[in-house]
Amino acid sequence: MDAIDWPALGRGALWIVGLSISLAAFSHMRWTAQQMAVPLRTALGWDSFLAPFFAGLVLFSVGLAWGATRLWETIAWGILAVLFAWQAFVSVRSSARGPQ
Repeated sequence: MDAIDWPALGRGALWIVGLSISLAAFSHMRWTAQQMAVPLRTALGWDSFLAPFFAGLVLFSVGLAWGATRLWETIAWGILAVLFAWQAFVSVRSSARGPQ
């Protein structure tokens, strides 16, 4: 019996969990917008959606950067992870100030 490749399992789990978080944030915001009778386009600009959405994309990007086989892929996914982290930080910071 072969041993489990734990790093590969971690890489796969990281990007799957990241996309799951982003999809859950989108799904929840769609439901919230429907319940509040607000257009989805408006609701997708709310910080309560953007913070978890971008946090999920950070995990997704880190998982793909970790699994990249070429240096340029690692750099590209790393840059995306940093940009998504910045967006998540800005969204959390904006929501801490209260509703707009």
